Amino acid sequence: MSGTPWLLGASVAPADRTPQGWIGLARRLGEAGFDALVLSDADVPIAEMAAVAPRLGFVLSASVAGVAPEQLAATLTTLSAQTAGRAGWFAPDLAQDHAGAEDFAATVYKLCEDAPGSGTPVLFHPAFSRAEQDFAARHAEILHLAGETAAANRWAVERIRELAADHGRRASGLRFVMAVDVAVDVAVDVAVSVAVPGEVAVPGETAVAKGAGRSGEAAIAGDPVFVADELQRLARENRLDGFVITSPTLDAFIDQVIPELRARGRMRDADTGPTLRERIYGSGNLRLDPSHPARRSAFIGIRRPSCPD
Repeated sequence: MSGTPWLLGASVAPADRTPQGWIGLARRLGEAGFDALVLSDADVPIAEMAAVAPRLGFVLSASVAGVAPEQLAATLTTLSAQTAGRAGWFAPDLAQDHAGAEDFAATVYKLCEDAPGSGTPVLFHPAFSRAEQDFAARHAEILHLAGETAAANRWAVERIRELAADHGRRASGLRFVMAVDVAVDVAVDVAVSVAVPGEVAVPGETAVAKGAGRSGEAAIAGDPVFVADELQRLARENRLDGFVITSPTLDAFIDQVIPELRARGRMRDADTGPTLRERIYGSGNLRLDPSHPARRSAFIGIRRPSCPD
């Protein structure tokens, strides 16, 4: 049994929050085949983590509240340099809370694209609300879904792809993910897949994945085969391209679920490419797609030379 490899991220932290703890976590995720680690701040030993996990991407979840675009761009270009192009930016509140989102993004893009290296980091963005979906259709590469039903997520995927095409973007390049909390082989009477608090599905029933508020996080608890089955069901029913995993049993997920996913063809080949964008989109895709606003010669009044493909 085989399928298309997923984009697999992790939003986890080590029990030991020392530099060695973070370095050990990066090594473990990289060896397991994860594509990216989502970080809530850059105050961790990123360069050392990148050195021990040469294929792992590092996605910084960076709020724009009270931050100048020049300051954020400097943080992102540093992250890209520290990780040899394996950088991503998750913008949790850019469309939701920032009135000048377009101008803010334009400035960040210009500074990142003009900096030496691989240009703008991979762009992750929530697609929970209509406003976020509209902004993400213009800007995001990786979109986090959180519809209340699988049907709502399928509708959002189609809507966002249509909007992206209307903006002149290559809609087929968008990737959609969902956050899932996984507990492997826990002490429960039956394996369950939690849609929202108070609603569970046992094997054999068809539960729809629902987001738990703005976190958009589903939950799965059970043995490795059931976890893999449920991830495949969520991906199929919600039209997902991958997941961001949180887990109180990360070692068990890596040791027991990852081999099951690899056997099903859901883990990415280690030789896809050295940068995060190449790992997601294939070797040679070093920079943003030419249809993205950051690659156009004029964006929100900022003119600069076009970047080479």
